Amino acid sequence: MITSKIIQNFNFGKLKYSWDKIINDSLNELGEDTSMTMINRIANGLKPKLAKTTLKKDKKFPRLSNKPLMRTGNLLESLKYNENTRSIEMANYGKAHNDGFMNPNTINFAFTPARPFMDLGVSDSTKLIKKEIIKKIRKAIKI
Repeated sequence: MITSKIIQNFNFGKLKYSWDKIINDSLNELGEDTSMTMINRIANGLKPKLAKTTLKKDKKFPRLSNKPLMRTGNLLESLKYNENTRSIEMANYGKAHNDGFMNPNTINFAFTPARPFMDLGVSDSTKLIKKEIIKKIRKAIKI
């Protein structure tokens, strides 16, 4: 007589009760990682470099750094992920510098070039979140 024994090494019921937490935690981790990536991009220096006229001495606003978007450090300090709204918050001028703009504080409204720090690439984010979710699902279904 042949007998068989079934051994279960996973539990989909545990996954059912963990699913919302897995998704929420993964989204929050992605938001935190994304804001840190933005901070690192700015801190490492963006292109194009600052024009010589921009680097002139200014007693009112001394420079912390000669790197773009690092004059006062305000933008770096303002970049934070908000779990409640699931958004990255930053100083109001951040998007303008990311996209480029006509600068009213210069002679003849000179164009300030775009210095993209917000473009993180959807494929990179998708790979990261898939990897994290799969890892958490595997952990959740183990007995």
